[in-house]
This record gives sequence, structure tokens and C-alpha cells, in this order.
Amino acid sequence: KNGLDRYSKAAEIMLFAFAPANAPAIVWDRTVDPRMPGDLRDCINNDSMGLVAHNAAFEAAVLKENGYRINPNRWHCTMAQALAHSLPGALEKLCEILKVDDDLAKVKDGKALVRLFCCPRPKNMKLRRANQFTHPEEWERFVHYCGNDVEAMREVKRIMPSWNYGTGSEAASREKALWHIDQHINQRGVCIDTTLVEGAILTANRVQQQLADETKELTGYDAETKAGLSSTTKRDALLNLLRNVYDVEIENLRGSTIEALLKTEHELPPIVVSLLENRLAASSTSVSKYKRFKQLTGVDGRLRNTIQFCGA
Repeated sequence: KNGLDRYSKAAEIMLFAFAPANAPAIVWDRTVDPRMPGDLRDCINNDSMGLVAHNAAFEAAVLKENGYRINPNRWHCTMAQALAHSLPGALEKLCEILKVDDDLAKVKDGKALVRLFCCPRPKNMKLRRANQFTHPEEWERFVHYCGNDVEAMREVKRIMPSWNYGTGSEAASREKALWHIDQHINQRGVCIDTTLVEGAILTANRVQQQLADETKELTGYDAETKAGLSSTTKRDALLNLLRNVYDVEIENLRGSTIEALLKTEHELPPIVVSLLENRLAASSTSVSKYKRFKQLTGVDGRLRNTIQFCGA
């Protein structure tokens, strides 16, 4: 919810699944042995070796925060490959569409296992964190799920078309090269003026409060009796007030509808004009985008991973 940049800085790698060349998948359980297997270390440190991952941006970000910086040009992303061919990005969906054998397809209860071992436990529970000792059977399935993801991804890559992304043609290679540029852009990010963002949120909140106070005064708002209106942002309450008190019927409260009504020759009571103008002002001071900037921007003031290649 806070974006990949912030997530990767807080995430802990517990299981690391990998498969060298055509060998079966191996799962390195870091909770048992923190030392990286030699063959995995050799793969990561070999700059001439290509790496494949599903949603490689995630892998790259988490690895970087754990001390493994990998050149984006080494990656091949099977999710980008899927999206480049108008296929869904989710690995589970790809397995269904491409009819991957059940023994290779993504484990169905994987999300439940992730919630169990990777998410904070509810505050009312005595057990603050589930692990291989508290849930040994589930942990065994979790390890299997981790390794199976690599097998499923490898099979999906084998079956998927590659004419729009990959090495199958000049056009595919060119598209993959564009994806590499895209990864450099995403990892660099853009600088966000966080002081401006904070100021915009503060200012908008202040204006919203002023507009609400004006509305209360205009309509004689009383919290105890519920008379009047506390804010014009309350859509249904404003529509009812206009209809039942001032005999003004308005289809909706979209900005264009209100502006059109205010421009007509109809005689509107001055208080209705004031309420509608207040509504326009209150609607134009939305800070949702500023709040999103604040939520997603990293501690260094940069916003990263905002572009989905071949996606919305």
C-alpha cells in the first residue's frame, strides 16, 4: 500500500527460491542458515549472466535493499513478457490460461501462507509472529510454494510467445531493451517537493474547515438537533436540503452541473448560490493526490516504480 520503494526497505527475505540453468528449484531458508549458497552467490555476482523473475522490479528492489545491487539490464521479466502479449500479469492466471500442469502451476493457498508468515499478526493475538516453529506444517507448504513459484514461472516463460518481448526477433529485442530503460527510469524515480506536498495538504485542510464553517453559519447548523448542514461535501444531505428547504431540484453535484445551473437565468435564492459556490470550492480542494505522494515518496524524497511497462 505504501509502494515498492518503502516496502523493499522494510521487507525481510526469509525464503529465496532459485534455479540455476535447467536444474530443479532450490529454496534457501535464511531463517535456518543466513549464509547464501555458493551457486546462488556465483549467479548474482556474474554480471554476464541473465536473470529471470516474475515482476523483476520487485526482486531487484528487495535484493538492492539487502545488499545485492544488480544491473537492470541483466533481468528478464516474465510479467512484462506476458503484458507485452496482452496476457494477464498474475502468475496464477497465466498458469490457468496457458494450461500449465498442476504439478508445476502456482500453489493455490499461497496467498494464505503469505498472510500467515509475512504479514503482522492481529494486535489482540498473543503470538506476534508465525514461523516454522509455531506452524511447522504450514511452513513446509510455504517452502514448497516458494520453490514451486520458480518452476511455474519457468514453465510459463517456455510456453508464452516472445515475439513482442524477448530474443525471438529484432522487434522483441528492441522492446526488451525499452523495458531495461524503463527499469532504469523507475529505479531512479522523480524528485518530489515534500515541503510543497505537506504545505498543500495543510492549506487544503484549512480551506475545507473554513468552507465548512461558512456552511454551518449559512444553514444554521446545530449538532444536537441535526438542523442545517455541516459541510457541502456531504452530497446526499446537500441535495436533500436544496430540494426540501429551497425547492431547488438538481440532478447531481458534479462541477459542470453546478456551473451550468449558476449560469442560467433561473432565480436562485442567494443562500442556494452561496451553498453551490461553496460546494464547487470544497470539491476543488481535494488533496488525495498530495496524500498519495506523501504515502509513496521514499525517505530520500524520490518517488519510484510508478510506471508499469505495457500496463496502465
